[in-house]
Amino acid sequence: MLGALAINFVLNLVSYYSSYTQAAALMQSLSSGNTPFWLELLMVCLTTLLEWLGISGSYNFQLGTDSTEAMANLNYALAHHTAYGVPYPYLGSSLYNSFANFGGIGLALALLLAMAIVAHSYNEQRMVRANFLPVLFNRNTGLMVGLPVLLNPLYILPAVFLPMVNILIAAFAIFIHLIPTPVYWVPDGTPGPLVAYVGSNGNFVTLLFTLALLAFDVWVYIPFVRLSLAVEGRIREIDAKEDHKDV
Repeated sequence: MLGALAINFVLNLVSYYSSYTQAAALMQSLSSGNTPFWLELLMVCLTTLLEWLGISGSYNFQLGTDSTEAMANLNYALAHHTAYGVPYPYLGSSLYNSFANFGGIGLALALLLAMAIVAHSYNEQRMVRANFLPVLFNRNTGLMVGLPVLLNPLYILPAVFLPMVNILIAAFAIFIHLIPTPVYWVPDGTPGPLVAYVGSNGNFVTLLFTLALLAFDVWVYIPFVRLSLAVEGRIREIDAKEDHKDV
């Protein structure tokens, strides 16, 4: 109780002095534009950590075409009829929304697919079916709360750090000219695995790369899902024993 009161007091001070608003504005400015690549990775990590805590992060689901650097990339692609060789190939907003946001924060679509593979109970499969369409179109609130993922220590590692791994892999693929940098505007609600495909003007290699990246994410999530289900099963066993003792 004392800890909760202390945290609430600090949050009230932050709200009173508009500290969160100022911090959010600073994070947004660092997340857009031509910032150093290491700083972009740091902002991705901070964004996913805040979302895991239930606080909105700095990256939104948009390609970031409103920045000067993004417009320079788009103008280059229109002028040269290719997105290879754009002046700013590693923009954080483009990399994040194209390769690290499948289904929403923490690669929710990969988590849901891993749950569909591992889970066998009726309630777990019903949860997967109920969330599949919203998560496919990057609306993951039901999954984040219903699984839950928010404040769940079992999912903090993949939810926070796996998007960074995706960005590193995608940046390397762009560096070796395997795929182009996504530069075109993508409509809100586009399924996560198709964002890079649309943003690269229908580049088929980009689509295959994105699907391979999603498969890798599912593979990484599977052991965490198994651990989570095992913990939940153990909790149910303990609760059943306690109820039996009470009877």
